[in-house]
Amino acid sequence: MDYYRLFNYVEGTLWLIAAITLRKIIPIKKKQHSTACYIATVGFLIFSISDFLEGSLTRELHLWLWILKISCGVIFMIARIHYIGRKKFKLTDRYFIFFALCLSAAIAVLFLTSKTSS
Repeated sequence: MDYYRLFNYVEGTLWLIAAITLRKIIPIKKKQHSTACYIATVGFLIFSISDFLEGSLTRELHLWLWILKISCGVIFMIARIHYIGRKKFKLTDRYFIFFALCLSAAIAVLFLTSKTSS
């Protein structure tokens, strides 16, 4: 097994562990925290699956895989909004800014790789 495949399988396992243990480590004080925790758990499970799939593709990053990984980021942002509450959420929130920058970088990589493969 090469390092790329091994790394993806290890990463997928870590995301799976995060999904399983998340409920134990997140302080649940309100109903919205519980909802956020369930949403984030789904995100970690999907991310885990995407890494196992990526490991089996032997370095072929298909558009559907990128979309799957980006959707995990969207799921995590939705969980964050639920955790802090919609009324307290602001577009200047550092987590949202980080998310927007990461999303922009992913879209730029998609755009650049589609231009070079054409």
